[in-house]
Amino acid sequence: MKPFAALVAAATTCPRWQLQGAPRAAGHEPWTHAVYCVRTRDVGSEPVCVFTDADFYFGQGISIVARRDTAARMVHDGLLDPAPHERPPTRASEAKYEPLEREGSGVGLFVKPSEVIRAGERVLVDYPTLVNGQLGESVPPDLRRYLQWKAVLQLPGDARRRSRDLAKSRGQFMDEIENLLETNAFTHQKADALHDVLFTEAAVRSSMSLRMRCATDEM
Repeated sequence: MKPFAALVAAATTCPRWQLQGAPRAAGHEPWTHAVYCVRTRDVGSEPVCVFTDADFYFGQGISIVARRDTAARMVHDGLLDPAPHERPPTRASEAKYEPLEREGSGVGLFVKPSEVIRAGERVLVDYPTLVNGQLGESVPPDLRRYLQWKAVLQLPGDARRRSRDLAKSRGQFMDEIENLLETNAFTHQKADALHDVLFTEAAVRSSMSLRMRCATDEM
């Protein structure tokens, strides 16, 4: 068995708590970790890699599983650049809304009784922790799961915890990261490729549409 195949086999069969992301290392800018790549079944195609920027969005961090040319285009298109007037992320204790369950409607976001949201006010800003390229059959399932785990484990601690704490609805025997993605991810087209994107704040705050409990004259 080749060394790489042995590594993947060990990583996908050992207990998940034993899996480790790579440490931060200099010299891989704009990424904060060494880029980890594997070849695919598609002859002549770009390898699939894990790209992590632990400094993204005030240190929240982001990991991307994609081909090299796709990640390079994301950087070129400025998708990872700070937005104008960007502010630190809103945490639950600071938010004006709260998640509440309503019979027959599931969970929605409602304005807290002590708060008022005015017209034009920014309510929620969220940036993804994981961008997972839809790679089809070009990457074997076990190897795809290994790349996804590596991407999540290289996130800073808070983003890693918030990502793994999201709801899982696909059954206890499904791989945890795939379960998280299937339950919570939004599909976006970026750099001419489709990705499953994990927005932890949006996902944890609502499993349905945004619902406002307080209808004010300003809204």
